[in-house]
Amino acid sequence: MQTKGINQYGSACSPIVEGNLVIVAGGGPDQTFLAFDKNTGKVAWRKESDLITHATPTPATIGGMRQLIFFTKSGLVSLEAKSGNVLWRFAVPSSRPVGASPVVGGDIVYCSAGYGLGAAACRVTNISGQFSAHELWRDPDAMNHWSTRWSGTAFFMGCMALFQMDNAPLKCIELATGKEKWSGPAFGQGEVILVSGKLIVQGSRGQLVLVTQARRVTRKSPAPRC
Repeated sequence: MQTKGINQYGSACSPIVEGNLVIVAGGGPDQTFLAFDKNTGKVAWRKESDLITHATPTPATIGGMRQLIFFTKSGLVSLEAKSGNVLWRFAVPSSRPVGASPVVGGDIVYCSAGYGLGAAACRVTNISGQFSAHELWRDPDAMNHWSTRWSGTAFFMGCMALFQMDNAPLKCIELATGKEKWSGPAFGQGEVILVSGKLIVQGSRGQLVLVTQARRVTRKSPAPRC
């Protein structure tokens, strides 16, 4: 149960440690999502038959439940961390490679990818133990490969077209609405990491930049200092 993208590029998502478990995205019928005991290596659980992508799963606590959120070819899939049982799904289908991990801000989960897929966000609710995800917004033009989160706001490096990868700017959007708060310098298709209230940006041309920005940002605020 592999896809053309996985066959071409190989499996690129990273394993994560959650408690006593090591979580990986595998592949094959009834074992797309796998958990191993980190001390013994024994399989703790194996679940579902989704098609995997390159996106590393994101652990989070939403609605009082510890969960693991995967970004698969069909969209977001959230599993209960201890049992591996599916809690909720959110459809974001893609036929192209997906590399960005889901971003969680409170009860909002954001996902994005390039190649025309765009970005979307959903709000996750827990009513009497029943989880569900409801779409907040979806924007096919907000394309990016890597993303992170900072104080309720998503930061990402965009890629608006395949021919503009080196010119993609650093952008900031509001998680709940998808509205752009500011657009900064063009770093291209790169990576952003949040460390101690600052963003470390690595651009597609090898530049390494430290970005600072006040926690409260308005539409008229200037782009971040670099």
